Amino acid sequence: MKKGVLFLTICVITMFWACTQEEIIENEEILESKKTKTEKVFGKTTKPHPLAPDIVKDQIVIQYKKKTIEEGEKEEIKSSLENKFSFKVKETKKCKCDDSSIELWVLDLVNSNFGDIEDLVDELSTDKDAVAKLNADYQFSLFVKEEKKNLMDGYLNSIEEMVHPNNSENRVNIAVIDTGIDYDYFDTPFLYNNSEDISNCLGDEISGWDFVNNDNDPRDDHGHGTFVSVIIRDILTQENIPYQILPVKAFDSNGRGTYFDILCSLQFIASKQKPFLVNCSFGFYNLKNQVIFENIVESNSENLLLMASAGNDNQDTDSLGNEHFPSGYESDNLLAVGGYIGDFFGAPYVGMQNVGGFDLAPGSNYGNASIDVVASFEYEFNLKKKKSKNGIKFLEEGTSFSCPIITARAAAVYFKNNLPPRDLKNKVISTGYKDFSLRNKIKNSRIIIEGYYNTGPVGPGPSNLGSGPM
Repeated sequence: MKKGVLFLTICVITMFWACTQEEIIENEEILESKKTKTEKVFGKTTKPHPLAPDIVKDQIVIQYKKKTIEEGEKEEIKSSLENKFSFKVKETKKCKCDDSSIELWVLDLVNSNFGDIEDLVDELSTDKDAVAKLNADYQFSLFVKEEKKNLMDGYLNSIEEMVHPNNSENRVNIAVIDTGIDYDYFDTPFLYNNSEDISNCLGDEISGWDFVNNDNDPRDDHGHGTFVSVIIRDILTQENIPYQILPVKAFDSNGRGTYFDILCSLQFIASKQKPFLVNCSFGFYNLKNQVIFENIVESNSENLLLMASAGNDNQDTDSLGNEHFPSGYESDNLLAVGGYIGDFFGAPYVGMQNVGGFDLAPGSNYGNASIDVVASFEYEFNLKKKKSKNGIKFLEEGTSFSCPIITARAAAVYFKNNLPPRDLKNKVISTGYKDFSLRNKIKNSRIIIEGYYNTGPVGPGPSNLGSGPM
């Protein structure tokens, strides 16, 4: 009897131990699964970066890998994926200027046989079964800095009035993807004249496009895009560089934009089939596998040079988990811009390569591998509406405003040298100096100072592009 009881006790203990171990293993598998899923999305640690954008849980952005694809073939691919994963595409939105290779899918996931949107994007991106035939990115929202919306009122100038007349003057083409432009702060025509465009994919375009409201008047109702454009205007006017700006509104009155609208904006600019400098004073963290944006940049390496702000969170964007995009894409035709503070100890002399008196702005991100140059983190605005007696002065700071300083520098270099994007990027960087305070913070310690142009150790020395810093 005692032996039977003892045997029964041992069996119970053994079963309990086995069940406990099984539960521990199962819990570990669940935790590992959650960790793996997080790593799929963010490519790093066990939790998302606090600054990472929120992913829309029922939408994905796709790009068919085949450059020229018929609607019937697209439907076959879509149908095969719906059947494989048991979801439905409820709605499809298309970029109008890319032959419809990029689409936004709004999904019904009720009966899907995958875990969540992260699993689906991972499955489509890796294309393990060679079924997808497309790239898949997350859809999310991102924001530009809140600005002075109260200054964006009144309609003194129509967009038609502000378009450059159709003439043969050679101008640098600059596109600004932002909140639009308030034309009332510009006295003379400055907008891109598209009368000679081979492809006007949006039909009734006047100059630029509003992707928020889907119309042909990209007027600013926020402020950020106007301030960016004013910096470009101020510098190029001072330096006597002819230019025209293509306004592309991808952010609304609250400064909110979506990844899909930004892709469509970039494709719209690329459809011009002309050389363009593109100002991108925006960014997002951590989603390192968003390949469609990078694909567009790479595929337009012969006609687009992008300037991208590096962010204002005092982060080392070289560090795993702190990656910032689009500034972090490693493309020959993308130039990443941080911000500096300070002023010369002494103005540069002939042949001078190093300067002092500057430092990384406390709010600017930094990265010895990921950020190419710094420009001034602060900019003093003097806005005045046409026919107005009184102007408005205020100081703003951020890499959003460092970025257009570099865009203006690129415009000046391009006007004088007419270089392809890769060579133009390197030439622009070479016009800067080195400041040892930026060592191990910014690639090659490069700083570009408005009004001062480093022509190298041999030759006439630094040339003043204007009348010095404003």
